[in-house]
Amino acid sequence: MYAIQETSSSGLRRSRVALTLALFRERDGITVSFFSSSYYRDDKGDSTKERQCDNASCVQQVHLGDYKRGVVCSGCSEAQYCEPRCQEASWLSHEATCTVPLSVDLKAIRVRVKEDEEEYLDDSAITGVDIDIQYTYPETNATVKVGHAFLQVIDIAEALAFPFGFFGCLDEFSGPDGELARLALHFDDFARLRPNNGCWQPADFDYGEPLVFLTKLVVDVPWRGKGIGSDIFSKLFELRELSEAGIIVTYPNVLHYLEPKMDKPTRAAYQAKEDGIIKFYQKSAFRRLASSEFFCLAKDPTHPSHSIPIDQDAPYQDLPPPKTDEEALQRYMAMMP
Repeated sequence: MYAIQETSSSGLRRSRVALTLALFRERDGITVSFFSSSYYRDDKGDSTKERQCDNASCVQQVHLGDYKRGVVCSGCSEAQYCEPRCQEASWLSHEATCTVPLSVDLKAIRVRVKEDEEEYLDDSAITGVDIDIQYTYPETNATVKVGHAFLQVIDIAEALAFPFGFFGCLDEFSGPDGELARLALHFDDFARLRPNNGCWQPADFDYGEPLVFLTKLVVDVPWRGKGIGSDIFSKLFELRELSEAGIIVTYPNVLHYLEPKMDKPTRAAYQAKEDGIIKFYQKSAFRRLASSEFFCLAKDPTHPSHSIPIDQDAPYQDLPPPKTDEEALQRYMAMMP
């Protein structure tokens, strides 16, 4: 349920090849399971063993050493699946036997920045922050990974110094869907928020504060509906990497690689899923940036956005026609696949 952006497997954006391959690992049908507590590998590291996927409607074998696809249920560590979407599809049948706690003490939820040898994203203008969401059982002190998040922290001053300016920086570091470039359309060439943005004002995006973009948030299937997703946002602001940030921006969207396969997926079903994701963020105090597809969360509890009821949040509207050739070009670049 808690997902932000589809990481498309088609079409790299111009000169972003290296970045995109590092940041989004869904390529050529290979999916990294970010939300599982562990991957399939036996104690001896044997990568040849197989077993049947526990999704009853799946005929695939689970490859115990395939760390790129196989996932194990983080609620019971028993059920095993060949890929994340099989875990999604079989949860209703597995829920009755899964030993995941019915409720959790949210004080036992932690967010931890991953120390990875691989630099997902490390630039003077934009820094990637890869996060594990963890739960510690109070009875045993055992810790299990229950989710994953990824943030991009944008230094506005450094972005302005980037070749082709603020838009050029965000366009260069956008994922395949161009979400950062589309966000930049709501700012002028000096990274000032354009007028008519509802409860959000230019002063909210001060040069002295980083612009934080939440690229992905996934809570593992067994741990959903327990308040974990909504609880972590305050914890994110407490991270050292976000200590100077006042706002988190996100683009709610469906993560297709987690969705159960459907023979004939309908637009209505997709829209219902997307609407549910948007509602989740709105319940977590995110409010729409102008009438765009982006939503923002203010750290300051006295910010005007916190006084807007969900049913009075701004509806989505398309951008007005561009006023200049430069705006038209930027909009075209932002929408390029």
